[in-house]
Amino acid sequence: MSGIIDDKGKTSSGTLDRTAYFCCNPNGAILNTAADSWVTFNFNYIRFQYPRGRFSSGIYHAPFSGVYQMHAMIYLQGNMSSDAAYYQTRINTSNNTFYGAIYDIANFTSSHTTYWSLNWSGIVDMEAGDSCALAMYQAEGTVQTDISEHSFWSGELVGSITGDDT
Repeated sequence: MSGIIDDKGKTSSGTLDRTAYFCCNPNGAILNTAADSWVTFNFNYIRFQYPRGRFSSGIYHAPFSGVYQMHAMIYLQGNMSSDAAYYQTRINTSNNTFYGAIYDIANFTSSHTTYWSLNWSGIVDMEAGDSCALAMYQAEGTVQTDISEHSFWSGELVGSITGDDT
């Protein structure tokens, strides 16, 4: 079922008057990501986006004010650091920072893990022109974790902000 839901919860037929969406991934593997600092990803292969021209160096710029559904999957491959304390993802917008789950891989394996995926999904609010970036943190450990080109980040405008209902 599609339609517009008003502030009283009633649904009418139709669609949002504005459309925005994107999906991107790295153009190749990102090798040996840093430890003990947030690494912002430059997912520079834009699979699709509407409207066009909303990405710059891996940063998404919202074309419209509203709430966006975001999803990211960071596919760790190769020699993950077994002495890393944890991995964490975040989406950083102009308005807020949204942290993902902490992945403590030491609890899952005692040797070097070959493949792992870090997932993040959520709703973020952005104003027109706000920026949004995807990042990962590896706490401690060896600088040897690689990010696969099969990783991706996608987003879609799912609603407009029509007023303060708080």
